Amino acid sequence: MRMSQLLVLSVVAVLTSGCNRASNHGNESQISASATATTDESGRVVTREPTSEELSGVSDVRARAAAVDREFPPVEAPAGVVGVKGSSMSPTGELLLTDGRTVLLDGVECTAQGYEYLSRFILGPDTTLLVVENGPVVDGKVPADVWAVEPFGSRTMTMFPVEAGITSGWCDAAPSDTSPNNNRFAALATAFAEERKAYKASAP
Repeated sequence: MRMSQLLVLSVVAVLTSGCNRASNHGNESQISASATATTDESGRVVTREPTSEELSGVSDVRARAAAVDREFPPVEAPAGVVGVKGSSMSPTGELLLTDGRTVLLDGVECTAQGYEYLSRFILGPDTTLLVVENGPVVDGKVPADVWAVEPFGSRTMTMFPVEAGITSGWCDAAPSDTSPNNNRFAALATAFAEERKAYKASAP
């Protein structure tokens, strides 16, 4: 499955009206919804409201995701973290931030193509990143969780892109000593084994 031919990817997102970040503290304007991510002719990720047909087609996907959520609650975007822009991502997954830090997406390992796919969510021109460091700097790189925040109409959409990487097969769960999400990532890989197998069978 090439990104330009990507099956419509419906992701659970946080839509926050009139805000640049998602609060974990019961903000009344915060709702849980689905957004559809596709790519345009240039390869840029474009998000939009899903059609009724797309929504009906993801009922099984959402049920499996909900089952994982019940056992291992979703990773919440952090409150009070100052946003930063991403500058570049290497084929081996080093994400360079505009503040000079180099981070590694903690708890996952992706192919070079997988990191390139993730970069389309992380390095969008309107995307701001929320970065939480999970451990010390080693060899100039720090393991971290990274959320992508971008405008979505009058609201903002917050995504945790590595989970899209795991469920689609672009990335594998790779337990680490620093990741707080090892169990959830492993459960997502199991729940979406069919999609992961299909991607790996057709991956370039």
